Amino acid sequence: MDRWCHPTGGHPQGDSQGSLNNNLNMHYVYVIKSGIKKWIYIGSTSDLKRRFEEHNAKKVKSTKSYAPFTLLYYEAYLMKVDALKREIELKTHSQQKEILFKKLHIN
Repeated sequence: MDRWCHPTGGHPQGDSQGSLNNNLNMHYVYVIKSGIKKWIYIGSTSDLKRRFEEHNAKKVKSTKSYAPFTLLYYEAYLMKVDALKREIELKTHSQQKEILFKKLHIN
């Protein structure tokens, strides 16, 4: 499983050297935080920038009442199945979510 992590809240910029082969179709697991309520959302997508914009434009039914959002963290995967497995892992295994949230200093 190939995974890249970015804890600073920015949009994907590539690997640690700042380059990402544009021919790769990356898949992302992301964590966003509501700007109006104490609420965190974990999701996955193949287009992180578009999905983040959809959340902030209130186009996502499950998150629209919590907008605007800040992107706290994302992980990039080469395989969609790996991203989906990680999303499920974070949503269903509280220990994995707790480890990540501790790393990100989220209470």
